[in-house]
Amino acid sequence: PNASDDLEKSLVGNTTPKLVEDIDKLRRHLKIEKWGLVLGGSWGSTLALAYAETYPNDLDALLLRGVFLFGPDEIDYLFSNGGTFGQNPQAWETYCRYIQDTSKDWEREQKNLLGAYWDRLTSKDCSVREAAAAAFVGYELSISKTYIDPAIVEKYLG
Repeated sequence: PNASDDLEKSLVGNTTPKLVEDIDKLRRHLKIEKWGLVLGGSWGSTLALAYAETYPNDLDALLLRGVFLFGPDEIDYLFSNGGTFGQNPQAWETYCRYIQDTSKDWEREQKNLLGAYWDRLTSKDCSVREAAAAAFVGYELSISKTYIDPAIVEKYLG
């Protein structure tokens, strides 16, 4: 579901076990006896590993790249403590600035940027959700590549 259509199902009810089950439903629907290769990158590597643990007999091989296991240290590094500042200062500053520019309590929210994004992503106001999603995705796009083409970010986020 689209987050703007059903926030509860798209953000809260969208769990790793449900996604793993969806992958296997797709395999069965397509009448694929066994995946030859399950490929996962970044968050997809976590999902691929979860699938392989749940359905070890339904795939032959895993190929993982840019492994992101969703551990607290990785979450803090990427979204909370400025770990990416050294790699891409502009991306980190823009990520923080969106919260600062939309905050009623920057003193508190700067200590929990991810929580501040969550508050906006779950807002009852669709325009707030869309702006927060664009800022968050823009940050993710900016830190996921060595060379950031501003035209690509503009293409997807307008």
